[in-house]
Amino acid sequence: MCGKMLEIADPVHGQILLPYDIVQIINTPQFQRLKNIKQLGVMFVNKPEAVHTRYDHCIGTYWASKRMLNKLEINSKWITKDKDWPVYRLSVEIAGLLHDIGHGPFSHAWETVVENYNHEWNAIPCVNAIFRQLDSSIFNNLRANRNFGIELIKALIVGEPNLLSTPMPEQYLFVFEIVNNKQCSLDVDKWDYLNRDHHCLKDFCNPDMNFIDVFLNAAVTDDGKHIQYRYEDYDKIYKLFTARFEFHLKAYRMQKNLACDYVLRKIIMDNNFKIDKKDITEITARDMDLFLKFTDDCVFDLIKDTVDFNCFKYPKQIELVDSSQPYDFILNNAFKGPGEEMPPDTQFHFYGDISKKASIKRDTKGVNEMLYFKFDKSIL
Repeated sequence: MCGKMLEIADPVHGQILLPYDIVQIINTPQFQRLKNIKQLGVMFVNKPEAVHTRYDHCIGTYWASKRMLNKLEINSKWITKDKDWPVYRLSVEIAGLLHDIGHGPFSHAWETVVENYNHEWNAIPCVNAIFRQLDSSIFNNLRANRNFGIELIKALIVGEPNLLSTPMPEQYLFVFEIVNNKQCSLDVDKWDYLNRDHHCLKDFCNPDMNFIDVFLNAAVTDDGKHIQYRYEDYDKIYKLFTARFEFHLKAYRMQKNLACDYVLRKIIMDNNFKIDKKDITEITARDMDLFLKFTDDCVFDLIKDTVDFNCFKYPKQIELVDSSQPYDFILNNAFKGPGEEMPPDTQFHFYGDISKKASIKRDTKGVNEMLYFKFDKSIL
C-alpha cells in the first residue's frame, strides 16, 4: 500500500524518513504511549535537560538499524541474493522500532520498583496488539508462513532465536546481533541511546563518542551466523564501551539519581496505589487497557500527595555523605567495574588484516570506592 512518508528532524541522526507502513505502527496507541516514558527515568529531577523519551529513542534505533543494514548489504553482497532477505531485513528494522515498547513508567527506574519487570518480554503482547490493529493489507510478507516475520520481530527484541516456532536458517542468525546482541553487546540500541543521551548530557558527561564507523564498516561472516567488525575499528569498539561506562558512572547511576530511584521505589512500596482496582506493581502489557494509561505522568499523579514526593519537587533535600550504614538498595545499584567494561575479544568476530588491529590504551577507571547516601529523615 502506498502512502505519505513522514519526515522527522532528529537531533542525533538528522533527517529521518519514515515510510507509510512504519508510520502506521508509530500511530498506534502502544507506540504513542512512549512519548510519556522518559528515557532516563527520574534523572530530570536533578538534570532538567534529561527529558528525551523512549519514543525518540525507538525511532532513532529504527533509523540506526536501517543504516547498519544498508552497509551490511554492501559489505556482504550475498545476503541480498536470497529471496527471503526482505523479510529478515524488515523484521530487524521493526524490532529496532519496537524494542522498548514494553517499558514501564520512567523506563529502567520502574525495574527498580518491580524487580521482576522485564521490558523485553513485556514487549511481546505489545507487538501482538500492534499487528492486530494494522490493516491486513500492509506487511503481507511478515504475515506469510504463519506470521513468521512477526514472530521474528518478537524473538529479535528478546534476543532469543528459540522463540521461533519454525527454526530459521543458520545463514541468517546474524540478524540477532543487530538490535539486541547477546553475543558481544554491540548493537544499534547502544548506538542510538549513547548518542542521544550524550546530546542531552554532554555538559557534564562528555566521553569520546567516535564509534559509529564500527557499525557502518560491519559485515556478515561467510556462514551467516555472526556480525564481524574491522580490525581497524577495534579502538572504536573500546570507545563505545568506555562511553557506556562513563554514562553509567556519571549519569545513569549518579548518586542523586539513584537516590531518586530509591525514593520512587519507597513511595510505591509504602502505599497501595491502584488503577481501576489493580495494584500498579502488577500492571503489564497483558493488561493492555491499563498499560496504555500507565505512563510517567500517571505515576506522578498517583504519588503527588505523598510526603516523600517532596524529593522530586525539592531534590536538594537529598544529600550525599559518608556513612557506615548505606542503604542496601543504593549499594546494590551502584555501578562498579573496569573502566572499559568491554566483553572479551573472543566474543567478537573480526575481518581484514589483523596487523591493522587498532591499539588501545587500557586506562582502567575502576570504581574502588563505595557510594554512600543518607536522606533527610524529615521527608521520608
